[in-house]
Amino acid sequence: MRNPRRYEARTAERIRDKVAASRRKGMWMGGVPPYGYRVENRKLVIDDESAAHVRWIFSRFTLLAPDIVDAILDGKQGPEATLAQVLEPFPGA
Repeated sequence: MRNPRRYEARTAERIRDKVAASRRKGMWMGGVPPYGYRVENRKLVIDDESAAHVRWIFSRFTLLAPDIVDAILDGKQGPEATLAQVLEPFPGA
């Protein structure tokens, strides 16, 4: 008789491996796509209409908060930094 815990662990590992392989292929694995994108054939593609909004928002942000943008682009914050961590050195931002 198989050990149920070992069987569950192997099943979970196979699922994780399959999801990781799908992501490496560029497949969207579900959920709400980021604003500015839509899902077509399980891949993210740019949605021109909402992407225009994202570009506008970013352009406004760069004009209103250039110090914050510089800090992000200079790599002072890692790629996994949250918005709160990025804004921390900028009181009132």
